[in-house]
Amino acid sequence: CLMIRRPPRSTPKPSSAASDVYKRQPDVQRLMGKRSTWVNFAETCKTLDRKPEHLLQFVAAELNTDSTLNKEEQLIMKGKVTSKQIESILKKYINDCLLYTSPSPRDQRGSRMPSSA
Repeated sequence: CLMIRRPPRSTPKPSSAASDVYKRQPDVQRLMGKRSTWVNFAETCKTLDRKPEHLLQFVAAELNTDSTLNKEEQLIMKGKVTSKQIESILKKYINDCLLYTSPSPRDQRGSRMPSSA
């Protein structure tokens, strides 16, 4: 029986900015009532080289909650949010928005449908 070995799939390596974010944990604190603050939000945005509004929209959509920036560019989120939740969302953001994934060969071939021209 002849076995064919396939080369291992290469996974994209995170950029240096992404690895810097993994080293620093998000500083999430509880405010009075049912609000949470991501204190080092501006620092995270600068490290990722992204506009705060873009990351704010992503986090708000993932948490399904209202979020705003205060004067110190800290993210104020409605509800009880933990740093573990933010870490998970950051990993998803980095994978979805920062890491480059090469198109599959199927995407490069184009459609097999005959053109209507």
